[in-house]
Amino acid sequence: MPGESVRILSIGTGEGTFTVDEKARNGGAKEWAFMRSFSSAARAKSKNALGQAFLLDGKNNVVRIDVPESADPRALDDVERALE
Repeated sequence: MPGESVRILSIGTGEGTFTVDEKARNGGAKEWAFMRSFSSAARAKSKNALGQAFLLDGKNNVVRIDVPESADPRALDDVERALE
């Protein structure tokens, strides 16, 4: 199948603004290292997958949709609020 006949739609869950919680703020280097490494690894994995899609199918054939950040976000497991 030629690459021109394949279109990719990538739907993200959004990226939040980097924040520092109380535990990390007062926890020292260990807490900072964990928080930063996990967040960085998750973001890098997402960007890498999108980059691979661009390389395999061409940037013009890939569309990425990410939800804008919200002041009132919904947790993925908040069933009651989602049903409203």
